[in-house]
Amino acid sequence: MRTLLVLVACIAALAGDAAASPSNPGDVKLGIYSNWPDSRTFLGCLNCAATDPTSIWNPASRYGWANPDGVWSRPAFRHANYRHLVCDLPLTAAPPAVFDQHYEFYYVFSVDTIRRDSVCTLTMLKQGCWAVQALCAGRSAAAVPAAGWADKNLAPR
Repeated sequence: MRTLLVLVACIAALAGDAAASPSNPGDVKLGIYSNWPDSRTFLGCLNCAATDPTSIWNPASRYGWANPDGVWSRPAFRHANYRHLVCDLPLTAAPPAVFDQHYEFYYVFSVDTIRRDSVCTLTMLKQGCWAVQALCAGRSAAAVPAAGWADKNLAPR
């Protein structure tokens, strides 16, 4: 009986932990990484404010999407730049991936709506997808807060 109580208590604690943590709480910084040219090459912060020096939304930052001299303009795999890996359906290399500060995988940074792990998949909120699609189209986009990068159902990852 005592073993059963301990087991029930452990399961309840785990279930409470899982239910309490959203898929992307506001205090978690999401970084974009590529495995080219090196493993975990940092490409910028996805959900940081536009004033953050590592934000992809900061045009003056070396990580800013709109910076013509920034990391997004550098050649990636097979001479395609990182923007190509996000905006097109790359056949030469995988698109960059989004991880939190503990290197837990969140999703692939791609506008591909067919991929199940893309920021534009059906289960993701559309605010983040629309912002990335605007960047891909050469339009400016405002920084998307952390809540705009969550799953619709807020299921824990």
